[in-house]
Order: sequence, then structure tokens, then C-alpha cells
Amino acid sequence: MSAALEAHAIDVPALRVELDALASAGARTFDPPAFDFAMALVTKAETLTGAAAARLFARAAMRVSSLAAALAQARTRAEAALASVPDPDGALARALRDGAFDRVVRAARRVARVPPPARDGAWIARLEAKTRARGMRPIAGGARALTHALYEASRAEVAATIAALRAEADLPEAAGPYNPQALAAATLAELAALSPAYLAALVAHLGELGVLLALPPVSASESRAPALSRRKRAR
Repeated sequence: MSAALEAHAIDVPALRVELDALASAGARTFDPPAFDFAMALVTKAETLTGAAAARLFARAAMRVSSLAAALAQARTRAEAALASVPDPDGALARALRDGAFDRVVRAARRVARVPPPARDGAWIARLEAKTRARGMRPIAGGARALTHALYEASRAEVAATIAALRAEADLPEAAGPYNPQALAAATLAELAALSPAYLAALVAHLGELGVLLALPPVSASESRAPALSRRKRAR
């Protein structure tokens, strides 16, 4: 086995030492499958002889080298992330030492996503200005409520504009300028150009009236009953 290993220029004791160093550096926590696989290759190779052992040790050496490079790169990224976030209790520093680099990076990303108060206040002021420009009522609840209200208003305007375009597209080919459907479509198109917000309110109102069309018709006896009761009360 030693001749085969010498032919492949692999230092088996040094490979074991490097694995131990990687374990101390947090490689087992950083990438457990990769570390355990490299360790298994070395352990298995030590039970073999000749070319089989040399091939396994060569594979193990490649795995160890790849793991060491990935560990160093992840550690550098985590160290940069740790420098940008507060760590009052040292929990992130311990995570970095143990190889839990993803925890450090996630903490830095969470801090980066939280806007500072000044920016949040400026954003709320912009949203409030937009609601006033649209003629909307004052909305409490911060940026989230303002954003939701503006989104709903924009969605209603887009839906109303689509309804106006659909009404124009559904016109009969022979519709003249005084055709009721043509007049209605022209009115909706004019409203879409002049005031999308008013068009949205109108379409919403028409939608509420349209729901009444789905109600079952009232029978003649039911329609006469309220009139009879009113006449009785009048007497």
C-alpha cells in the first residue's frame, strides 16, 4: 500500500491532520455530509491495500481539498457579515467559531432588510401624499396599511379600465352613434381618460347593482302584500 500511495504522492497522516483541523474549524457543522463522506473515504481506505487504497485516498484528498476551500470562502463571507451586525451577547461570534456560517449571514440579512426610522417616515409621507392626490380618506396603520389601500385602489382602477375596454370591444358592428350600448361604452372610455378613480367607483357601484339581478323574481302575490298592509295601516 505504501508504494501505491507514494506513486500517487498522497500523505495519509497529513490528510488525517487536515481533517482534524477542518473539524476544529467547524467543517462538521458547516457541511456535515461532505465532512462525513471524506472521513468515511479515509477510514475505508485505511482498511485496504494497493491500488484500491490509493484510489480511495486520492478521492478523499480531493474531497478534503474541496471542503477546505468551501469552508474558507464561507468563513470569509460570514466574518464580513458579522462585522456589519450587532452581537451584544456574542451568540453570532460563537456561531462563526462553530461553523454555523449561515446563521451569521441570515442575521446580517435580517438587519439589512429593516429600514431605519428616518427612511420609514419618509416612505409613509410619500404614501400619504399619494393617497391625498387620489382623493382618498386618511388611512391609519402605517406604511403597510397605506400600501395595501393604494394597491386596492390601483387594482380597482385597472379592473374598471379593462371593463371599459371590454364594453367597447363588445359593440355590435352595426351600432350607430346613438346606439345605447355605444353611448355607454363611449362614456366609460371618456371616464377612463378623465378620472380612473371615478370610473372605478362607478363600475363598483354597477357591480353591486348587478348582484341584484341574480335575485329570484318576486311573485305577484308577494308584491301585492306590502301594498295591502300599507292600506290597512292607513285606515
